[in-house]
Amino acid sequence: MDFVEPTQVVVIDETSPRLTPQGMRVEAPELEAGVGSFLMSGGATGGYLGVSTFLIDELGETWALRPSLVLGESVPGDPRSMLVAARFDTCARVPGNYEHGAGVGLDLCAGLDAGFSYVAATDQLMVVPSQIVPYLDIGPSVGVRAEIGRLAVLLRGVAGIDLARETYRDATGSQVQGAGGMLRLELGFSWLVHHAEPR
Repeated sequence: MDFVEPTQVVVIDETSPRLTPQGMRVEAPELEAGVGSFLMSGGATGGYLGVSTFLIDELGETWALRPSLVLGESVPGDPRSMLVAARFDTCARVPGNYEHGAGVGLDLCAGLDAGFSYVAATDQLMVVPSQIVPYLDIGPSVGVRAEIGRLAVLLRGVAGIDLARETYRDATGSQVQGAGGMLRLELGFSWLVHHAEPR
């Protein structure tokens, strides 16, 4: 009587990260959408407080694209103005040694801000009409992210050099130039909206 080996059935879970032949975990590319708030110094008229929206589109295990929009208003005490700008970052993502959806990671980015500041008209000391001040900054950003399931909390610092170097007229009518650079601190929340099949 011949001995017949039992048939083995292998079940593959396509929702789980795939493993390389060396047993290393490979993440699937993801798309995240998020909102946040920011505090910024070095804008056209000084400091700004505002909100931001952003997307994070992973290109693989390491790289991601991060477009964002910011809308801010000058802080009390500075000339009244509004900031509208878009930013585009390319990021290197440094994951922590943890299971996906639970832990802390690091994003190292570089990008460009482009937009404008609207400086309101004033007649405090003399009549100064409203002004549009172009805004163009380039520089790095560093973000720390804590993942909790599909939700992530992000704390991010952004620095930039002002390439536009534009001026505006203050309440006395004098031409005033910006600081020449900016610093922005952002606190945001993102949600995983799409998880692609592992590549």
